[in-house]
Amino acid sequence: MSTLFRIARKEFGAFFSSPVAFIFLGTFLATTLFIFFLGGDFFLPQYNRTQGLV
Repeated sequence: MSTLFRIARKEFGAFFSSPVAFIFLGTFLATTLFIFFLGGDFFLPQYNRTQGLV
């Protein structure tokens, strides 16, 4: 198991030593935040349907 962690640490270190990782991470976070905060219309119809049941 320690070999797995050692390899993972080496791979993440190599990945985050380049600017590509930060661009990927920024794009992923921006997309996730957009879907969560601005794509909230997806959840509203389900919320409104459950209000009549209570």
